[in-house]
Amino acid sequence: MFILFRVVLIFTLIGIFVFRVEADPKITSQHPAVCEAINPAQSQRMQWRERGLTNTGSTPLWVMCPLITEIDLSRSDPYNTYNLHAIVLRNDSFSVMEIECAFRFFSYSQDNWVNKPLEKVALSSGISDSIIFEHDYDAPQSASIACKLPNNGVIEGLASAIIPN
Repeated sequence: MFILFRVVLIFTLIGIFVFRVEADPKITSQHPAVCEAINPAQSQRMQWRERGLTNTGSTPLWVMCPLITEIDLSRSDPYNTYNLHAIVLRNDSFSVMEIECAFRFFSYSQDNWVNKPLEKVALSSGISDSIIFEHDYDAPQSASIACKLPNNGVIEGLASAIIPN
């Protein structure tokens, strides 16, 4: 969970020093229990363990995690935001693993779903790291991160920062 705290701290520092935010960024963290296997039949291979939601099956499976999003309708341009979304992943196997994740959100300015390119992270045994997705000027009403989680891959947590421009 230390890495999730680190991700939230990074979001805060980015907002303060890089973007010189005058308005407070909205930072949320989510428990990985919101995530589930994309195919309901595969859900039985997902187990809650001390470190997080773990793929206990013998093959990789796609796991989808919905994200908390917020639109501040009191602002003159509520959709003009800078957005960061992160997923914290861990390798509980005895070998190196690669985890790939995709970010998807509904764009109101485009009136369509937007799929960001896949991002990958290679993790050594016992190591945690995060994948961070970012986008500008289009606060999502509905967003998710989906990851192809190998055997003994773990989702430890999720975090989002929505920073008004």
